[in-house]
Order: sequence, then C-alpha cells, then structure tokens
Amino acid sequence: LGAFSEAELHDSSQAQQIGRRLFLNHCSTCHGITARGAFGFPNLTDDETQWGDSFEAVKTTLRDGRNAVMTPWAAPLGGDVGVSEMAHYVRSLSGASHDAAAAANAAPKFQMFCTACHGADAKGNPLFGAPNLTNDIWLYGGDAAQIEFTLRHGRMGVMPSFQSILDEHKRHILAAYVTGLRDR
Repeated sequence: LGAFSEAELHDSSQAQQIGRRLFLNHCSTCHGITARGAFGFPNLTDDETQWGDSFEAVKTTLRDGRNAVMTPWAAPLGGDVGVSEMAHYVRSLSGASHDAAAAANAAPKFQMFCTACHGADAKGNPLFGAPNLTNDIWLYGGDAAQIEFTLRHGRMGVMPSFQSILDEHKRHILAAYVTGLRDR
C-alpha cells in the first residue's frame, strides 16, 4: 500500500480501514472522531486548510508537524479601538455582519500590517499557515470577541510531528485517508 497513489488508496477498502484506525489512534484526540475539529483544532473535512490541502502538504504536515504563530497586534493597531475596528474589517472579509464605518477605518491598517501574512486578497498563505480570512472557516471562532482576542494576544498553534511515531508507509496511508475525508 505504501507505493499506491492517493487515488488508489482512496479506492482501497484495506487502505481506508488502516487509515481510519491510524486516524482514530493518532489524530482523533485533537481533531475528533469525525475529523470536524474543535476550538483551536482544524476541521479536516473542510475543503480548505491552513497549511495546504494537497496530498503532499498533508504528508509534510504528518512528517514535520506545524508551528503557527500570530503575534499580538493591539499596540500597532492603536489599542482597543483599533482592535475593535480590525475585528469588524476581518468579519467584513468573509461577509459576516460588521460595522461598515469601523471596517473602513481598519482597511488601511490591514494593508499595512496584515497583508504580509494573509495576502493583499486576505486569502492567506499556506507556506507559513496564515489562514484565509475571506471564507467562513474559523479555527478560533469568527465572532468579534474571538477575533479581538486573537488580535490582542496572538495565537500559537502546534501540530506535532509523527515522523518518529508513524513510518513513511503509515503516514502515506494516513495522508490519503485525511484527504479523502473532504469527499465524504
């Protein structure tokens, strides 16, 4: 099975059984038995992920782990008012309810401080785990209070490496299982 392609692994009932067992033993503690995640743990059934959703990206994540860092931005944004305005701007990017005037005030600051990681289009950058802010996928919650908390305090996300726990063939099978979750 270790030499099978992603598609062959998706079609193999044996590979799917092994992948499910590996997932339940090694991934479900954080991502849940349904793989839908929880606060601070990504939903693996979404069609978009923070670090890239390709088979190779998932294999890299399993092998190397991931460390995500967003620093606090309260001071550069101008304190509580700036944080509140930026939360409205971020909510506006995904079409969520927001105060239009507050969002407009924050737009230049977003261009100044946030585009380096999240991109000028706010669609994120999977090379270093900056999430897409234009969709409705929120790792830490998309309400104004959670966004403000993130802006004030930053976030530190860790996905451990499984290189010493799962050999390459098991990571290969598990990666195919995980990418197949989006099709279910």
